Amino acid sequence: MTAKIPFSTRLSLSLEICFSMFLCSAAIAVAQTWQSGKSDSLAYAVALGVPAVAWLGFVVVACAIPSLLAPGKLSFPLNVTLPVVYTGLTALVHGLVMRSGSSLTATNSRLAPAEIWGQTSTLAMALVVQVVLLSVFVSVARAVQRDLESQP
Repeated sequence: MTAKIPFSTRLSLSLEICFSMFLCSAAIAVAQTWQSGKSDSLAYAVALGVPAVAWLGFVVVACAIPSLLAPGKLSFPLNVTLPVVYTGLTALVHGLVMRSGSSLTATNSRLAPAEIWGQTSTLAMALVVQVVLLSVFVSVARAVQRDLESQP
């Protein structure tokens, strides 16, 4: 049984971890919006809005469910499960944003840049990049820990 992690630790850990996942999603959103030929700032804001709201949702979920960040640090299973949770929240936010109006009316054209988060390939790419990034963080943290333990 794991010890209970204080709320402030859960909050700071969830903010730090999810910010790195948000940056991965933001880079993908900016790249895909740029590739689609959109040049106005509103298109970029809409494309970045979906992962930003998912970031806030992730922080709320991580603070509400203490077992999500059970060890209190980034370690092996979390570098895979946390990106899965964040990607799921991103898909959920996309679904809520794109289906906010009546099903009989067309989606507002200003929300079109957010459609990238409805594509499975974009979500899969974001998930893979996030898992790789968090895995690098885990390996660096282990190397630093080993170096600290080996010093007299």
